[in-house]
Amino acid sequence: PGDWVAGRLAVHVGLIHVVARLAHEALALPWAWDDDALAPAWRAAVEGAQEADVARSALEYAVSWAQARTRTFWGTHEKAADGTVLAPAQGWSGRISDDPRRSYIGFTGPVLARVLSEGGYGYEVVKIWRDRGWLHLSDPSKLTFAAAIDSRVCKVIAVKMSVVTKYGAAEAEDSHDGSEPLPF
Repeated sequence: PGDWVAGRLAVHVGLIHVVARLAHEALALPWAWDDDALAPAWRAAVEGAQEADVARSALEYAVSWAQARTRTFWGTHEKAADGTVLAPAQGWSGRISDDPRRSYIGFTGPVLARVLSEGGYGYEVVKIWRDRGWLHLSDPSKLTFAAAIDSRVCKVIAVKMSVVTKYGAAEAEDSHDGSEPLPF
């Protein structure tokens, strides 16, 4: 489950290896067989695999979008001095939960669809996220999780925080000023 694309490519590179070996033997080629002959092809496949993992790239894009807009997510929202919740003018983007039993970034469906589209990704990547076990789900046959946002239950696409930490959280090349803790 670590490197999805390289795993799929391994089947193809392995097949090429077997066919090349059989062809070498069947044609009685005059040079010695070299088991490492396809090593460069395998290295190229592994190096290109990360770039080819569209689902992971889409996750990185969505998480980066969320990192830039944390105040539009319930759970990291702003409050007035009197404690009144300050709802974002454009509405809630979702919920960020730091509950140790089930932490996640939950995007509302319309927001995530728009974000993915703006990034050049199709919404179908969310099914891949589900199939890889990257989402918290209320029902395994669905893509959503029921989350409380501003005292309402809303369906969100809830990306597990462990996945965000592993694949999606970007490291800043400049330093965070430390005035507020980052939620993820």
